[in-house]
Amino acid sequence: MRTETITASPAPTDTASPSPTPTPINPPISCLDRWQIISTNPELTETTSQGDCAQASVPALGISASRTGVSFGINNFREQGNFGIATSLPTDATVTLQVEFIVLTQGEFWIALSNTPNPENKMMILALQPNTGEVRFYSDQTSRFSYKYNYGDLLTNTTLSSSLPFKYKITFAISGNSVRPQIHFTNLPSQSVNLPKYLFIGYNNKSTLGSMTLQVEISNLIVEAE
Repeated sequence: MRTETITASPAPTDTASPSPTPTPINPPISCLDRWQIISTNPELTETTSQGDCAQASVPALGISASRTGVSFGINNFREQGNFGIATSLPTDATVTLQVEFIVLTQGEFWIALSNTPNPENKMMILALQPNTGEVRFYSDQTSRFSYKYNYGDLLTNTTLSSSLPFKYKITFAISGNSVRPQIHFTNLPSQSVNLPKYLFIGYNNKSTLGSMTLQVEISNLIVEAE
């Protein structure tokens, strides 16, 4: 595996032009500058800056970046739709990240690969379920899941507790249109995703009843090109 860089070819003169600063594949999660804000309600996308980050947080969506990762924390949220952050991916890559699920009372928390930044079609969604930590996979639609796994069944060869907070080490090995998911040491069935160009991390709320309370922490995100 290698980390992709972009370098300039020498100019056709006696002196080569300097190469630009390499652009890492890894999208930083200590800063949201390389992420696109996704919100069904555009009025909720305003960001705040901090230090060197032009986009350090999205207060209305409860999203904030820090040196330890990205936090999703919001109370009594009633908006319906998809809300989160998205970044582009290389064609063939391995994506790994860690998720700590502390509270989710309604809706689902999504880690998705899709053809567009907002994973509404041509996508694969790993959806964490409220209260139980159950994992569901959706393929190209969200009206019906293709697989589901109890949280406790994913803890083989780990020392993690089956009670809150639920913790997941997630890996997606992407090769063309094929994605091989893994959670901790459990290999899950390969899935087909039509041109998975984007990684989305965020939450989905469909319910018109009650409100969503959410606290989820994302850390150790690594994207490596094959």
